Amino acid sequence: MHASAPGAARRFLLLLALCGLLSLWLAVPNFAQPRRLDPEQMQQRLAAETDALIQQLALTDAQEAQVRPILAERNEQRVARLVKARERFSREAMTAMRQDLEALNAATDKKLEAVLTKAQMAKYRKIQEDRAARRRGRRGM
Repeated sequence: MHASAPGAARRFLLLLALCGLLSLWLAVPNFAQPRRLDPEQMQQRLAAETDALIQQLALTDAQEAQVRPILAERNEQRVARLVKARERFSREAMTAMRQDLEALNAATDKKLEAVLTKAQMAKYRKIQEDRAARRRGRRGM
C-alpha cells in the first residue's frame, strides 16, 4: 500500500500541473484581445454619470438646460473616439485616443466654466479627478 501512495501522489501532482497549464492556455486569448466594447452600454453608463453629476452639483434648472447638451456631446465624442481606437487596437491608437480625450475634456471644461459657478466648477473637477482615480485603480495602475 505504501509503494502505491508515492505513485498516486505523483499522478495527482501531474494532474494538478496539467490543469494549471490548461487554465493558462485557455486564458491567453483573453489577454491578447481587447475587451469587447458595447457603445450602447457605454452611452447608458455615461448618461447615468451625467444624471449623478447634475445632482451632485445641485444645478439650477437653467444651468441643467445648458450643461446637459455639453455633457451629452462630450459623451458621444468619447464613445466615438474609443470605438475608433479599439478598431485599430494598438499602442499608438490608444495613445492618440488619450490625447484626443484630454483635448475633449479641456474643451468641455471651458464650456462648463461659462455656465457653472466657481464652487460648482471646483466640485466638478474634484468629481472628475475621483472618477479618474477609480478607473486607474480598476486597471491596476
